[in-house]
Amino acid sequence: MKLAQALPLLMVAAATIFSCDNESDKKGSFNDLSAEAKNYLRMSHGNAAAQDGMNSTYRPGAPMNVSFQGLYNMAKGVNGGRVAGDSSNTQSDTTIYYDPWISCAQVTSSTAQDGSITTTYDYGDGCQEGNSTYKYWMMGKYSYTYLNNFVQNGSVFKDTYSYSSSFDNYGGKYYYDNDTSAWVSDGTSNSQGESTYDTAAQTFSGYYNSDYNFTYSWNDLTYAYSGSGKYSYSTTRYVVDKNSYSYSDGTDYYNSEVIEPLVMRYDCNRNIGGGISIDVLYYWTYASGKEVVHYKQDGKEGSFEIDYGDGSCDNVVTVIEGDKRVDVDLGNTALLAAD
Repeated sequence: MKLAQALPLLMVAAATIFSCDNESDKKGSFNDLSAEAKNYLRMSHGNAAAQDGMNSTYRPGAPMNVSFQGLYNMAKGVNGGRVAGDSSNTQSDTTIYYDPWISCAQVTSSTAQDGSITTTYDYGDGCQEGNSTYKYWMMGKYSYTYLNNFVQNGSVFKDTYSYSSSFDNYGGKYYYDNDTSAWVSDGTSNSQGESTYDTAAQTFSGYYNSDYNFTYSWNDLTYAYSGSGKYSYSTTRYVVDKNSYSYSDGTDYYNSEVIEPLVMRYDCNRNIGGGISIDVLYYWTYASGKEVVHYKQDGKEGSFEIDYGDGSCDNVVTVIEGDKRVDVDLGNTALLAAD
């Protein structure tokens, strides 16, 4: 081969080697990330509960669970029921009686022409509620409205739903020893979606859209958070198809946007599955997808990207900030602990 012919190949090979070396040089450690990037990871991933969008009415995932509970109850009522053979004699009363929690709110409920039901808890200027051993102060008002349209086609049950909530100076005071903590929340959330449950195939699927806008104060600190997104789910996974989220504290903020769908695999939640050893602490996070985060903190502005991986079950995400690529193990609680 002549030198003139070989030179381009040599240049390509050299460029490839240089690129690999350069990429390797960019790999850093958690401490190489900016304080802002580390703080975001701690806030959004340092506590597994922060990821759980299903358990709180403040979060956009709550209506999905409400819908599926309704579908399940509907299917259960249609497909079964107690018969004489189910009965049994009870030899003694084993009921545990609890000291009841008594609310001081004025509770009202109304049904609109479209069938939606609105329930409101109004504490007015404030009152104490609780039981005989513990009470705290509540004030303000919150309400939620839901509409479910259940239909059945053979073994398939479907629910088309909408859900909204509002908080108006809703808050309270907690007392512990000589300390008092006060909180208050204002804002609204809305969700619309569809859930399907096939009792014969034992499969489910669905989607929903959600938006929310809240301010929250705890003692002297006030935060604002808002967002909107599109989500889908099936028997095997939960997907954030689109999402934008903003969290602010005064003039400081974090703005997050999904740039590739975030996929959470249900089977990754099993410590003995998905290639995860049972003695490894698995933090249930997205298996793939990307989000970009822009921030302003203490007058400093910047951005970074989080790559959740190639779909494998592991704890590791890659944070890309400037020319650094840092692998972070979200299951390492010591690593995410505050400096």
